[in-house]
This record gives sequence, C-alpha cells and structure tokens, in this order.
Amino acid sequence: MGVYFSNVNDKMKVTNTTLDAINTKLGLLAISNAGDLNDPTTMARLVRAGLGEAAYPVGSQVTVTHSVYGDLVFDVAAHNWHKKTGDESAPTMTLLMHNTIDGISFDAAELLWANTIGWGQSLPAGTYHFTLRKSDYKYNSEKEDGTYQFTTTKAIPYYGGFRHTAVGKSQSTYSQANITGGTVTTYDASGNELESGLVVTLGDGGTNLGTTSRYQANIVNLVGTFNSSVRSQYGSDNWKNSDVRQWLNSSSAANKWWRRRTVFDLKSNFVDKDGFMAGLDTAFKMAIGKADVVSMTNLSFEMDQPLSSTYVTSDVFFIPSNGEIAGATGPGMETDVEKFPLIDRGITSVYKYAIGTTSPVATYWIRSGADNMGSGRFDESVPSCLSSCIYQYYMAMFYCNSLQTVCPACVIC
Repeated sequence: MGVYFSNVNDKMKVTNTTLDAINTKLGLLAISNAGDLNDPTTMARLVRAGLGEAAYPVGSQVTVTHSVYGDLVFDVAAHNWHKKTGDESAPTMTLLMHNTIDGISFDAAELLWANTIGWGQSLPAGTYHFTLRKSDYKYNSEKEDGTYQFTTTKAIPYYGGFRHTAVGKSQSTYSQANITGGTVTTYDASGNELESGLVVTLGDGGTNLGTTSRYQANIVNLVGTFNSSVRSQYGSDNWKNSDVRQWLNSSSAANKWWRRRTVFDLKSNFVDKDGFMAGLDTAFKMAIGKADVVSMTNLSFEMDQPLSSTYVTSDVFFIPSNGEIAGATGPGMETDVEKFPLIDRGITSVYKYAIGTTSPVATYWIRSGADNMGSGRFDESVPSCLSSCIYQYYMAMFYCNSLQTVCPACVIC
C-alpha cells in the first residue's frame, strides 16, 4: 500500500527530510572513512566539503607541528565565521591557538617627524623648531605645550626623520621640563641613527617644522610630516601596519620579514625571529588560506584611514579582536564582530598561558585599535571585569612596543 499525500508540498517535505537524512549519513560516512582527522590534508578536504562542523565541533582541538615552538594546539573557535577572501560562500573553520607565544610586540616605537619634503631632498643640517599642542601622554593635557628648538650637524635624508626621548611619554608629572630634559635622535631612511643626544631648548630659532600632538586634528605639517606624539613613543595600534601582522604572515627568515609600512616606521624589536610561518608544517600551510578580517582604526590618529572606522584585511594568520574575545562594543571596538562561539559557549576561558607555562596568566595582544596608548590585551590584574569593564580595561596603559605574548588565529578554507 502506498503513502497518500494530500498535496505536493507534503510530498516535498518528506522528500527533503529524506534527502537531509541521506546527506547526513553520507557526511558521517565520509568522516568515518577520512582517516586521521588531525591530518591537515584531511582537515582541509572535510572543511571544503562542508563537513567541518560535523567532523570538528567547536571546542575540538588539532595539533600542528612548528619547528621552533613545538606542537601547537589550536582550538576550533567557529565555523563559517570568517569569510574566505574572494569566495564568501566557501565553508570555513576558524582556529585559535590554545596557548600564546611570548616575546612579541604589537609594533615598534616610531619617528616623531619624517622627511617627506620630496624625493631625494635632504633636510640640511641646521636649527629647527616645532610646537607641541596637547601632545602629553595624558588625555588633553597641555602642560608640555610650547615651542622647542634643536640643532643638527648632519643632514636628514629623504624618508629619514627624528625622535624625541620624552615627547608623548607617560610621566608622573607633566611640564615643559620633560621636553627640555629630553634629547633628539636623527635617523636615515633605513632607520639607522645619524646623531643622538641633540639638546632641546624652548625657542623658535631656525626653520619652523610645524606642530605635533597626540591628536590628528591638532597636527600642522609645514616641512615634512609629523606623527602622533604618543605613537612615536610607543608604536602604532593599527593592525594593518603592525609588526605582529607582518611576522605572523611571513615565511621569511630572521631580519628578512620586516619592511616599513608607513613613513614613520622603525625596525621591529623582534626582527631577529624567523617569520612565524617559516616553522610551520607544509601540509598545514596548504590547508589554511586568506580570510577577510575586520579591524578598527584608532580614535586619535591614523596615517591614511578614517578615525574610528572598520576596515578589512586579507590575512592567513591574525590575532583576535575585542569582539571575538569579549563581545565588547564601544569606541575603538568592532561593534559588528561578536564573540567566538568557543568563548561565548564557555567551552574555553579567555585566560591563556604562554607555551610551556601554567603561570602567570599571559597578556596577549588583540588587533583592535583603541587609542595611542596601545592595543588592548588581557591581563590577570583585572580578572573581575573582563565583561563589565572591558572597554575601560582596553584603554589602560598597554604599550604597543612592549614585548608581550600573541595568540594566533587562522582559517581552514
């Protein structure tokens, strides 16, 4: 006796349900016959076939061999979370390292002023002055404001520049004495020192270079180009131009992976490490691919991007954002990026430890721009406010040029 359907729609429902059941069984059969699920080739094949979520539920772990850091354990953080660059419909699986890698800064200290006068044109030796306006590390402080001069004895070539030892630096008290008590160092286009210890005094002698500040709106460029005062001291929190992004996505050897991304860049302070991808298993590198990563620009200063806006980079490796770790929103945080399911479901903690350690809780970089103080990072000093005070916490004094730890993420796609 056949089954009677009152209408075609009922028949279609049963047919679709049957097909779904068949597809599920076929998928499970494919997974059971796939072999070693920790094999990168197998992993990539299953994910690309749309079987990633069934084969590797959120919270699953895979181990990847690295020639420097040993066996790296990655947690499955999400499925179809990040989009494959150039193919938004492709299945993806996001992996987040279970531990962190120590000795990595987000970015290096930068030039305060860069010679952008014109190709091949040097700034001649001589006396120069510049004005500080709200350049203190402290918000909106004007106590170091003033016009200061110094004298060079060597020309500064095109794309060279100078730094000041105290401009933009965090101080216990702020006054003009901080600036006159500091000195100027000049650099060539390769970041090599030309002169150091140049005396700085109050005065407007020589050529006026312009005005610098913590804030982009206050900067006036008359000769060359000024950086944010605080970025010159502590580095940039812009993910796109960061040293950590270059290092994570490079297979080059030590001293070969770093290059200038902006006119203010100085050489990374961990350039002596091989690029992170250099030590990875070849099969794993074939399994991962470029994904679209959403980040946020700084609130106070950017070179070539709008302030407090989102932008997309295409990365093989990246680090998590505020939103992906804590679901945080607010200025300087990606309001359209939510917590990784791995964390949102309580499968694993946001607290992490450096490879080979169980204490202390690691401080690890996030890619979200906030203010010139530096990129946010999680720290055991505020364990009670990871959710309720996350915005205030990220604005604490974390310097981009300090050596902390990094928690790499990548996408099988």
